[in-house]
Amino acid sequence: MDRPVDSGGYPRRAPAYRRALPWAVMSPTWIWMQVAIVVFVLAGMIVAVTKLV
Repeated sequence: MDRPVDSGGYPRRAPAYRRALPWAVMSPTWIWMQVAIVVFVLAGMIVAVTKLV
């Protein structure tokens, strides 16, 4: 058998630190894209609130 399996016959799970910290395995581009989305959404909310007042 070439694939690593435990005694139950199921594939091994990812290490605990990878399950606990999913952002640790994300690419930096994805993280910066999420930051940009949050910034633009907040900016849009500020513009909308100031136009209402």
